[in-house]
Amino acid sequence: MLIRDVREVETFKDLPAVGETGILYYEKQLYRVWLWGGTQYYQIAYQPPVETELLTNSDENKNFISTTKIIHVEHVKPPTFAEKVKLFINAFTVIVAVVATTVGFLAAKYL
Repeated sequence: MLIRDVREVETFKDLPAVGETGILYYEKQLYRVWLWGGTQYYQIAYQPPVETELLTNSDENKNFISTTKIIHVEHVKPPTFAEKVKLFINAFTVIVAVVATTVGFLAAKYL
């Protein structure tokens, strides 16, 4: 399968009911990548949440500093074109490996 394009959606609910073959769907809200498999979507990439420490300093009291642990998904910047290309290549490599394995299995079984 050849990956032809990447389409961005906000959430999983925004994916089309029936996807297109050869299209990667990038879920911006959770940084997940989905691939249509003919009958359902398959998640092929995910960036998990990162635990960080948030330091706060009160304006009323300059001596007051607290440390709070929070869990969040880093929304630093959207992926660059180069990162999208790298994702294409990784997905394509996985797909080629699956197709080659399937073809090899079928050839061994029926030839």
